[in-house]
Amino acid sequence: MKRIIIFSILIALLAGCSGGGNIYEQYVEFPDGKWERFEKLDFDIPIEKTGREYDIYLVLEYDVNFPDEKLPLHIIMEMPGGEERIKEYHPRLRSHKGIIYGEINENRATQEVLLRRKYAFREAGTATIDIECFYPKYTIDGIYKVGIIMRRSEKD
Repeated sequence: MKRIIIFSILIALLAGCSGGGNIYEQYVEFPDGKWERFEKLDFDIPIEKTGREYDIYLVLEYDVNFPDEKLPLHIIMEMPGGEERIKEYHPRLRSHKGIIYGEINENRATQEVLLRRKYAFREAGTATIDIECFYPKYTIDGIYKVGIIMRRSEKD
């Protein structure tokens, strides 16, 4: 009996120490695979606890025949206190040799692109991530889903 209790406590402690698990997950889907160039995507992330470290990912689902190797994006992250961080991203959809990145399922590939690693919010409230695509064509054919996932960072 004593061993079962000790083993249960040990399992509970290990489960509590692990990172992983999605804290936030939201997607915008384009069923017809068309994302209009000036259609800005907004993601509101509730931040309840400060000081914890999170990994934030961009999720892309796209057609394996997407014509370009990269997708040009502006990602604006507004912190709960109003501070803004703007960064230009060019996630690779395929290699120079044409190898598709991500997990492929029926002519669609899905990949996660790391935006921030071990990021700790300083204030509680709502953080907002805005994604703007500046692809050179007005309609971006072949994008089916764009999303944001936030996970608790793994402990080193």
